[in-house]
Amino acid sequence: MQSGLTAICYTTGTIVRCDDSETDTRVDREACRELDIRSVVAVPLRTPLGVGGLIEAFEKQPYAFTDGDVRELNLLLS
Repeated sequence: MQSGLTAICYTTGTIVRCDDSETDTRVDREACRELDIRSVVAVPLRTPLGVGGLIEAFEKQPYAFTDGDVRELNLLLS
C-alpha cells in the first residue's frame, strides 16, 4: 500500500483509473505484464472513519473502462 494505484486510491479516497498499464507510470508495469492486465479501476470503500478498503477491477485490454463504468462502480458503493 505504499505505491501504485492501490495506495493512491486508499490514501486519497478517490477513484483511480489506469487506461493502459504500458504507459501509466503509477503502476508496476512488470507486475501487470505477469498478470496480463492492461486496464485498472480502483474505487475506495468509504466508512464513517475514512477509507476502509477498496474494490479494483482489472481487464486484459487497454482503455477497457469508460467514464460510465467508473460512475456505475461508484454508485454500487454509495
